[in-house]
Amino acid sequence: MCARLLLGLSLGYTANAPAQLPALNEAPWLGYFAGYKNNCFTFGISAVGEIKVTPLNDDGDTFGPHHHFAILFGIEEVLPNGEREI
Repeated sequence: MCARLLLGLSLGYTANAPAQLPALNEAPWLGYFAGYKNNCFTFGISAVGEIKVTPLNDDGDTFGPHHHFAILFGIEEVLPNGEREI
């Protein structure tokens, strides 16, 4: 259930890179455009478009030396001659 929700949220995110999104100003989502939390993870999209996922343990606390990981997107164009441009 958690994995499908996370995948759906990450695939549904599209925005132009140069734009800055409006940010929330209430804890715990200060500086985020959007956020979601359940008992497995938190998922947030920052005002600059970074996507961060924070796994939670059984007590609902973060764990490990790196509390979150980022999901990064890139666009690559394949030219008619087969060459790739990033």
